[in-house]
Amino acid sequence: MRSPGRGSAQIDAPAGRLLRVSGSLCRLLGYAERELLGKRLFDLALPEDRTGSLAAWRSMVEAGEEELTVEMRCRCKDGGVRALQLTGVFVRDARDRPYRVVVFVEDITERRRAEERALAAEQALAESEARMQRLFYSNMAPMAFWMPDGRIVQANDAYLQLVGCTREELAAGLVRWDSDVLPEERPADDRARAELLSGRWTFAPFERTHLRRDGTRIRMLVSGCLLPAGRFEDGGFVLALDMTALRRAEAAFRQSEQVFRAIGDSIDYGVWVTDREGRSAYASEAFLRMTGLTQAQCSEGRWLDAIHPDDRHEVATFWRCLRTGEPYEKELRYLGADGAVHPALNRAVPIRDERGEITAWVGLCLDIGRLKRTEEALRESERRLLAALDDAERVIAERERLEDELRRRERQLASLMANSPDVIFRLNPEMRCTFTTSAVEAVTGFPPEYYLGKHGFETLLPRDMCEASEAACREAQRTGKQQRIEFTLGERRYRTRFIPELGPDGAVESFMGICEDVTAERLAEEERQKLLESERAARDEAERVSRVKDDFVATLSHELRSPINAILGWARILRSRPPEPQALARGLEVIERNARLQAAMVSELLDMSRIVSGKLRLDVQPVDLPAVVQGAFEAVKLAAEAKGLTVVSTVEPEPLSLKGDPARLQQVAWNLLSNAAKFTPAGGRIDVVLRRAGAHAELSVCDTGPGIAPQFLPHLFERFRQADASSTRKHGGLGIGLSIVKHLVELHGGTV
Repeated sequence: MRSPGRGSAQIDAPAGRLLRVSGSLCRLLGYAERELLGKRLFDLALPEDRTGSLAAWRSMVEAGEEELTVEMRCRCKDGGVRALQLTGVFVRDARDRPYRVVVFVEDITERRRAEERALAAEQALAESEARMQRLFYSNMAPMAFWMPDGRIVQANDAYLQLVGCTREELAAGLVRWDSDVLPEERPADDRARAELLSGRWTFAPFERTHLRRDGTRIRMLVSGCLLPAGRFEDGGFVLALDMTALRRAEAAFRQSEQVFRAIGDSIDYGVWVTDREGRSAYASEAFLRMTGLTQAQCSEGRWLDAIHPDDRHEVATFWRCLRTGEPYEKELRYLGADGAVHPALNRAVPIRDERGEITAWVGLCLDIGRLKRTEEALRESERRLLAALDDAERVIAERERLEDELRRRERQLASLMANSPDVIFRLNPEMRCTFTTSAVEAVTGFPPEYYLGKHGFETLLPRDMCEASEAACREAQRTGKQQRIEFTLGERRYRTRFIPELGPDGAVESFMGICEDVTAERLAEEERQKLLESERAARDEAERVSRVKDDFVATLSHELRSPINAILGWARILRSRPPEPQALARGLEVIERNARLQAAMVSELLDMSRIVSGKLRLDVQPVDLPAVVQGAFEAVKLAAEAKGLTVVSTVEPEPLSLKGDPARLQQVAWNLLSNAAKFTPAGGRIDVVLRRAGAHAELSVCDTGPGIAPQFLPHLFERFRQADASSTRKHGGLGIGLSIVKHLVELHGGTV
């Protein structure tokens, strides 16, 4: 035995002294062979291990056991300590008394250290659990433990207070994770459950609305994980944070900001907001229209480019106000998007927080170009009035030109609306159509005149679309905000926006509608979803194949290791000394039996390889089925008798023969019978029935074994799949027997 960390020796059984030692054992302990011969092996053990190891040795010698196993720690010559495992086989004299022991020594120091580290890890886990308990009951945050059926089995006071339940309800099992949830938010719960079932330890945090027993609603941010074992069936931990106040504040802030922006966009004044350093945060539509800039350009500081070059030095006044906090007021000229120069009056005031610190600046930019133009026009009017007395025809011509320009612009607007692919329409407060573009005919098949003056329910449009449109208009009328709906018409998908149009008194006078075709957008979304699902399915299949391959390699290694160990063990025993006839016969029988097991496994693997590659061929000839079944029965008879099984064979008296491969059919019968013998407990029963079923022969094998779990039945005939593929399984095998049976039977035109 030359493997590192292993050695062997021969020991005098009565005295326990070393008679022979291998070189690898000498190197393991650091002694020369002459230093070990004649000594007792247990004298090398540490004092605290010596008594127990020696007592175990003597007990096994006196009991006359076939084999012995002892673990002890030994002191090496260099002072180091090694943990050793002694596995020995007794050699007996003519009177069957043990007089010598062949001992195989293995260094298990690293395994012992690993066990010590595992113990330390368990202690650390216990300490971690104690800390978790202290944190849990400190009520710093709402926490609870859940079970897969939805029950909350443990919760701190903070969690019970958050969801509005009592400890009595918790003890009665009335507090559940999956109850009191809005139906539209259940998919979020399902996604979290799916993440944990997929093998993830935690699920992504998400928000949900919880309906409390008193009828109130709270908004929670939820996060959680499985217990340390990592199994979904053991339940898990959840942490919940009350987000109700935050979400209400955010909604109020958004509404306030929307009101501010709506005000800014609805007036002709340019409105702008900067931070305390003067960086632009918002500019109203009026300001953007006047300068031709965009919000992004303003945020980048490009608003300075819109100021007339001769007035840019005046901006220094604004920077000085940023430092002093004084209000800013200055008249500047802006270069408009139309190329014109717009004189504007600018005024800005600081916004301060509760401590008086400046947090932002709000400014107005009043385009006084119109005023200046009006003044100039007034002066010009005076001049023209004087001239008009002499030239009235010129005034009339100018008016006609302006009217023509107005009509031209109206035609441009009408052309734009007529050529737009989107349907643009207007509804009065009673939801009756007062205007629609010609695009409506391409969408619905009816001309614009068909809809004028009609309510949606008075047309041939789908009722559900009309109901959704009416609901959107009512909501827009109530909130003053635009609403959106989506609907399907024919094979196309459309999205309609309803924009409330306000009158001078602030009431909704009408609704402007814009209906656009979003079919391509939705088809693209569906295609992306299909691609995502396809990729996920391919990844799951690849992972499953990888797991099956790993399980098969582990199973094959285990199945080959057991017979190889038996063969090697007897080979070493037979080579260690001249064998006695009885020992030689027994050793050769063990070696032959295990070699046959390996040959059978190799044969099964070769058969499976031929099946996969399509190279398996049948030697078709007349077959006597009863003889085939009897041959398979004889092959498993010894195994059945060894377990005390009762095997009852029933064969119809009339001849049963067919065309087929007798060897392969016997292989089918042998596989079924050997499986029955393998899985039927001692004292059980196996029934074998061979009978004629119409134009076919039917072979059934029934046993009193544990059966097959329902969830494994779909995988019964898959290659290398076993119901128990763990390292601690009770029965051997590669998991390909039934797959071979199914293939061979189908090659003969049959079914399993």
